[in-house]
Amino acid sequence: PFSRTDATMRRPGIPWRRAEDRLGPEMWQILMRGVGYEGKPFSDFREFADAFVQAAQTAGPPPRESRRKRRQEQRRRAQALAQQARAAARLGQWGRVAELAGHALRLNPKDAEARQWLRRATRVLGGEAPEAAPASRRRATPRRRYAAALLAIVALAAAVGGGIWALTRPHSAAPATAAPTPRPTEVQRPTATATPVIVIAPTDTPRPTVAPTAAEIPTDTPTPPASTPTPTQAPTRTPQPPTLTPTATHALHPAPTLLSPPNEMHFEPQEAIVLRWTDVGPLADDEWYVVRIPHERGEEVGVTRDTQWQVPAYVWLLRPPSGRLFWSVSVRVRASEGIPGNADLWPAAGAESAPRSFVWLAGTRTPTPTPTP
Repeated sequence: PFSRTDATMRRPGIPWRRAEDRLGPEMWQILMRGVGYEGKPFSDFREFADAFVQAAQTAGPPPRESRRKRRQEQRRRAQALAQQARAAARLGQWGRVAELAGHALRLNPKDAEARQWLRRATRVLGGEAPEAAPASRRRATPRRRYAAALLAIVALAAAVGGGIWALTRPHSAAPATAAPTPRPTEVQRPTATATPVIVIAPTDTPRPTVAPTAAEIPTDTPTPPASTPTPTQAPTRTPQPPTLTPTATHALHPAPTLLSPPNEMHFEPQEAIVLRWTDVGPLADDEWYVVRIPHERGEEVGVTRDTQWQVPAYVWLLRPPSGRLFWSVSVRVRASEGIPGNADLWPAAGAESAPRSFVWLAGTRTPTPTPTP
């Protein structure tokens, strides 16, 4: 009887091995049974070849599942042939190595090990010295892949757990000792609230009234020269009408009406400022007009019996950055021990006028001599 090898070798042009690889082992067995190969000898190889080719042409392509199994079988057979080629190379049978590697590449052209063995066998058969056997490359099976993935997950979990432990371990008890430290600072807060207690309110406390003597009554009514009063240490304040009650020997005068300058009038640094107001009626011998100009360093006080008063030139140096100064006029009773610098503490003999303001502009001021009385 004729075998497949005999038919393949004796019928050039008929791709028997290619047909077997394409159809798969199952379809190959079916075709061989269909042409009567099993249990029936052929008298001529042409009889077998013609029947086989006719059956292969009418069989059609195998199903997809069969193709997948066929590819797996081809890869398995190629790996087995590559291992056989390795064993033959150890024995020095390079012709056998070339045959086995070539058949493995026909089954699986992507088999790298079979390609290396075929290349080495070709070189050795061509007269070159044999090289060292290439290391077999182990394919990554699904089991190995699962094991590698499991190891990676375990390593990642260990790294995350170690990081969390390192963050939470040393800092759990440290803040407990530092918590009571801010408490002493809360005890000192009431001391800070005690400082704003306003104790500078001398305007509402009158000094004892002393009846004037005949020696202190002035004999003439000249306007006293503008003296240089010492500013008090009280902060800048807006003049307020006094609430003091005059003595029984003085009648209450109405509040003076401020005439000039108009409210919010601007003056140059070299310009003289004269304040004018209305007459409130005849004044007693011990009654004076008191002009008050508060500023940042205290209060400027002027005393006169006339209805006008010139602002001293040095007040320009005491003005605030905005240059705005407020002024008001009232009638007060001069005490026996009083001096013009303390005229704002004299007992009031009438209501105080509503305050006005003027703006003394900044610039360069040439000092002027102070007039002598």
